[in-house]
Amino acid sequence: MQNESCQIRIYIKSKNEDSKDVPITLIASYFQNLQNILYQICEDINEDDCRHAGRYPGFIVENCELVLKKMTINSSDAVVGLSQTQTSLPFPDIGKTLGERAILKTNDVFEIVRQRDNIYPDLSPVILDEGRRYHILSEVDEIWPDENSKYEVKIGIGKIDDKNLLELNPKRKPKIKQALEREITQSERTISGRLVELNVTKKHSCQIETPDGKIFCKYKPEIEDVVKSNTGNFVSISGMMADANTILLESELAIKGIKTISIQQIKIDDKFVDLKSDVVLDVNYDKIESKYIVDSKAFNIFAINSVFNLAIDDIQEQMGMLWKGYVHEDVSNLTKSAIEFRKVLKKLIGE
Repeated sequence: MQNESCQIRIYIKSKNEDSKDVPITLIASYFQNLQNILYQICEDINEDDCRHAGRYPGFIVENCELVLKKMTINSSDAVVGLSQTQTSLPFPDIGKTLGERAILKTNDVFEIVRQRDNIYPDLSPVILDEGRRYHILSEVDEIWPDENSKYEVKIGIGKIDDKNLLELNPKRKPKIKQALEREITQSERTISGRLVELNVTKKHSCQIETPDGKIFCKYKPEIEDVVKSNTGNFVSISGMMADANTILLESELAIKGIKTISIQQIKIDDKFVDLKSDVVLDVNYDKIESKYIVDSKAFNIFAINSVFNLAIDDIQEQMGMLWKGYVHEDVSNLTKSAIEFRKVLKKLIGE
């Protein structure tokens, strides 16, 4: 039987007392994030070049692949462990297998993210390669819940008993986001959207479909593989603005995959109103129907459109309709749950 040092336990609990179910897609997504982290750390230990796409070498998969060891029925409490129980140690001087060392380093990564203020620099001694460090932290960010999350998440790495199962505190989420953000100068900008196409007529050029329309992107030849691997995906890009509609992508660290986009305004009576806090939207693209799907689970609204910025506009208008329907309504006409929802809406604008 594999010992705990080779295992990772993840516990997910719904905060909604009326609906305690946890979607299997969420659990599978977290498993994939953990696997990506472990593969990246294995490659860092092995001093391989940082990869941005493609399959991992067989040696890395053989030593660091995770498999499901235990999952509680009707629960989201699962344990995964290394697929290979190794008897021969490739690192006899250290006394641990590559997979075991990777799990120990995974624990170090989560501990730094959980406790330190200067996350990115503090990760440097643990993850040597800067590009890989960024990718690993991005995977951690995908797992870590924010304060609007519907789920409580706990994790145990190497030590999986209840007392070593540690909560991923949502209050740490801004610190993680801050660590992932490059320091932007006044002449730089960060844009988010879907990398829709490579420009075959102009070398090293692509387009990003953003909430504000299409933005052109020029990139350095040496990062072409990174750009190609992200084609069709939602990304965040930071770079110098060559002009009002063109951004320059100069480093692989300046592009990262995203699953959400934030809006800072809603539309009330055809007027845009600034929000005190961002509204996070899930973004997807249906390749079969060639349509964007944008939704807010927090506000139970969605929009579908073949043009991305029009889908965002629809969401902003729906938010405005919610505002008028709940905030402008006489409180005496609202149910208890509607009054609570009204408070959430008012807090957005600060009234």
